[in-house]
Amino acid sequence: MTGENWINYYKTEDEVVEKFSGKVNIEKLPFPPGYDEQIYRLQSEGKLKKSLKSHKKAESKEELERLKRKKIWELAIKPVKSVPMNALMMYMSPNSIQIISIMMTVTLFFNSLRDILSVNRAFANTEAESDYDMFVMKTVYVISCSGNLLLGIWKLNSLGLIPNRTSDWLGWESTILSQQSVAL
Repeated sequence: MTGENWINYYKTEDEVVEKFSGKVNIEKLPFPPGYDEQIYRLQSEGKLKKSLKSHKKAESKEELERLKRKKIWELAIKPVKSVPMNALMMYMSPNSIQIISIMMTVTLFFNSLRDILSVNRAFANTEAESDYDMFVMKTVYVISCSGNLLLGIWKLNSLGLIPNRTSDWLGWESTILSQQSVAL
């Protein structure tokens, strides 16, 4: 590109900008997509302002309710997000009776039980449209917390601390006394 072409290019661009900037023949420009001349005319006359404001208020109330509901649902399913991490931690911890594995399992139990018992405190600052919605969301929260509780039960079983085999109950079994005779 030579210097002369460069100057001519910008000279013609300035002419184009000048032509469509409102100084010369603005009516030739097409309207942008979504533009409605009738709505613009009604708004400039002042007839459209009141209906738009009331529509925006109703829309903003609906939007606010939708955002409140979304935040409450996020709070309700928050404990589920920790289940995969806790599952990996329980899987990777040793299956022998050691202080680390027992402390991890007990901590998992206590945190889950604490969350279940404090469900009303967790939802204290929230507002829902109805009591039914709040009940459903609290139920989902308790079920979500129960996921970690089930992980703790699984880990206790793998540690052998849950008595679920017959050998665990041998102390309460009655012994069978049999008489044996030996013939010589």
